Amino acid sequence: MLAEPRGFPQAESAPLYALLGNGTLDSRIAALFWLAAEHAASIMVTALPRLAGKTTTLNTFLRFTAPDTTFRVIQGDHDPFEFVHEPPSPKRYLIANEFSPAPVPTYLWGPKVPLFLEAGRAGHPLAVTMHADAFDEVASLLAQTGVAERHLAALDLYVLVRVVPSRAGPIRRVVEVRQLLSEDDGPLRTDMLVEWQPDSDTFRHHEPESLLKGIIPPPSWRLDEVKAELARRAAVLAGAADQGALQREGLRAVLEAYRRDADAAAALYRS
Repeated sequence: MLAEPRGFPQAESAPLYALLGNGTLDSRIAALFWLAAEHAASIMVTALPRLAGKTTTLNTFLRFTAPDTTFRVIQGDHDPFEFVHEPPSPKRYLIANEFSPAPVPTYLWGPKVPLFLEAGRAGHPLAVTMHADAFDEVASLLAQTGVAERHLAALDLYVLVRVVPSRAGPIRRVVEVRQLLSEDDGPLRTDMLVEWQPDSDTFRHHEPESLLKGIIPPPSWRLDEVKAELARRAAVLAGAADQGALQREGLRAVLEAYRRDADAAAALYRS
């Protein structure tokens, strides 16, 4: 279950250094999460088996949100959903622990799933997990609740996590990150941003013309600047991990240093 809204994400649970160290993701994926979360991107993380790491991955994403962000955790089908009558704020995430018909009080299923996604289309940042092993499965499963393609346009990022076999035993990997796009209520499009390469156990990063477009609002968005910023943040996170700073001071301290002076942080956390 995701952390309680009070004090979250103050606790250093699911530390980034562990995910980098065990190869679940790399510094470039972390930088992508950082830049997207800082701009209040809505995200879904899925995995098929239990304990695959979808909640850990989502918690990690949320630790990159802007300072003073608050978190409204949905309390299942009986949640009052008062937020649908309130103006959206980039500083408040709506979090659904899981879309699932399982009889768990905090899980969300039925007609409130499309209502939750409609809140995202209205501008509320969303974060949710689900049991699914592909994006196409998400659409098929959620159709049972009345979700249509237009509802999925509420999401900006889709992340798939898998447990895969290796010589050392099962390992967890972010196997893909997709950006979801829909312009003027047109067909939903997904652009691949990250693909895990099983033969080499590495991540292939793509930089489409749409990279974080719509997540970073105009006129701030420029493709060349987005690419450069992702590279700089990835280098900072990799350097902080190599120096042990993520383990000693924690991710929050590294992020605060970068917000104070990005150039100084880049020099300090040089690999």
